[in-house]
Amino acid sequence: MNNKFKCLFLLDFKALHVTTTKDNVNSILMHSELSFHVCDFRILFINIFNLHNYDLIIIHWSVDIHKKYNQKILKKITQFTGLKVIFRQDEHKNVRKIEKFVLDLKFDIFFSCIPKNKIKKIYSKKFLMHLKIISILTSYVPEYFKFLKKQPYEERPYFIGYRGRNLPFYLGSLGQDKKLIGDLFNKKISNSYNTNISSDENQRIYGSYWFKFLSKC
Repeated sequence: MNNKFKCLFLLDFKALHVTTTKDNVNSILMHSELSFHVCDFRILFINIFNLHNYDLIIIHWSVDIHKKYNQKILKKITQFTGLKVIFRQDEHKNVRKIEKFVLDLKFDIFFSCIPKNKIKKIYSKKFLMHLKIISILTSYVPEYFKFLKKQPYEERPYFIGYRGRNLPFYLGSLGQDKKLIGDLFNKKISNSYNTNISSDENQRIYGSYWFKFLSKC
């Protein structure tokens, strides 16, 4: 493929407030030789938008394919005869629905965060037969981290700073550990060390606020 290969890159612009999502999108755009046209996936709702101007369509994992309204919008790409690629994360949810969506829309390449040696345990034989699956990591360290100023440990406000989350029980014990480990750790050492540990949704931290959180009292 060369840079004349026209690629439509569809994502959910509403998800870009999460810095890891934005960093992931930027990494794809920065390290590819393809010519990208980046759009919010809802552009497919516009009837005059012509998919046949492109050679390749990529659906980013920020697009929630489990929502019926989003599925209705994305069905338009069934008309597209070029190469179709989809990235997924959170593959613990509704695996068979993911399979059905991907097969119905006839994707060619599926980027998965499941390790290569585990994919056969998760997806059906029919799914594995009909498309190429490539295992990737859920995220990568962005290059701009190299330019961040490091604060000496002795000057940092907290001995431990942590954010978990209240996850549903269907995710199993590991999902519960994200909260329980923080809670138990808080009870054991919070009187001896200065900590800032929480699993409350209203205390979530995103993007550059992590660096402010770790460097200021």
